[in-house]
Amino acid sequence: MPPDEIFTLRLPATPEESLWATLRVAGRDLSGAVRLVVLRGAGADFFDGSSGSTTAGAATVDDALHWLRRPDLITVAAITGRATGAGLDVAMACDLRVVADDAELAPSANDPERGAGVMVDTVARIGDLLGYPRALEFLTTGRSISGAQAGVLGLANLAVDPTEFDAAVDELAAKVLSTPRITVTMAKAVLAASDARHRHHVDELTAGLRLMGES
Repeated sequence: MPPDEIFTLRLPATPEESLWATLRVAGRDLSGAVRLVVLRGAGADFFDGSSGSTTAGAATVDDALHWLRRPDLITVAAITGRATGAGLDVAMACDLRVVADDAELAPSANDPERGAGVMVDTVARIGDLLGYPRALEFLTTGRSISGAQAGVLGLANLAVDPTEFDAAVDELAAKVLSTPRITVTMAKAVLAASDARHRHHVDELTAGLRLMGES
């Protein structure tokens, strides 16, 4: 695959502020030639936000993640270790997810700005993928799921043995890049339009819940 069409973004291990700053800079500086971005953890974990010691507001997070929605760009979360709290937000904001079987995915402790410890968009995406009963249990009990479980339940596109992980990510990237860019862009744009309508309803619901909480 042409090297200028793929970009690997290493997420910082900690703290959360550095995570959002790294994403903002990457989105700002990304070359127009890039067609696919692979997000990986800098260390063993994709990003472990389970401590909940620092959290950012919805506006800060959206500013860091909005470029992942570009229709001409496919983003892949390559998840090893833990993807929790803010890490789960980032993973679910990506178009595709490849997980190691022994990875761990979980929301963090509850936060006033974040549904059940994750952003509202994340809650909606998890609901779409898992269905109501499983999504509600996952988001409200704090119970983590393994990468293998994420693959079975549909939260991840691929779940593979850790020894095969890098090869699986490379193979997925090669397949996406073998498809004409116009085809990929059109597919993502059409699907995103439907998702945007769903997001609008979610935003209205969230605004109403916040008003109730302030009254």
